Amino acid sequence: MDAITLNFKVSVSDFREASYYGLFMRRRNAFRVAATVLLASFVYGVLCYHKVLPMEPLLPLLAGAYLIWFLFILAHVERQILSYTRSHDSLIGASYTASFSDSQFSFFVPDRKFCVSGAISELNCAFELSRCFLIYATQEQLFIVPIRQMSQNEINTLRNILQTGLSSRFASQFGKI
Repeated sequence: MDAITLNFKVSVSDFREASYYGLFMRRRNAFRVAATVLLASFVYGVLCYHKVLPMEPLLPLLAGAYLIWFLFILAHVERQILSYTRSHDSLIGASYTASFSDSQFSFFVPDRKFCVSGAISELNCAFELSRCFLIYATQEQLFIVPIRQMSQNEINTLRNILQTGLSSRFASQFGKI
């Protein structure tokens, strides 16, 4: 039976990575369209510059609109991050203790007298990114577990617990496990 207990603090950069990951996952189709339009506009601009194609103003205007939309989205996310870090409810920098076994999990923040626990199978989902695990207790309740404070054995153990307990609701950027 695998079991681990982790003590860690979540940094602003951990929160930023989780925020951007969530943004790109929620809007991935819109970002794909935007990337396609921007790439097509770039290629079109190069071809127009070399006088292979005539200049049509609609595509650069569309690309500009997508670029402005993308910059507004990024600015909005940064504003939300700043707002959360300044909030008195922010858990950034708080000390966490997290425990995981084959069947149970718990997150405890002693400074805030905050505790969440339950069965691994009841977790909504989890993702492994390059610098952290994102563990969703519910669709709205996210716990960030930074990898920088874990040994390779702890990383492997947590990955195995989540993969076994969540099956298809666990995804790793490192491919199939």
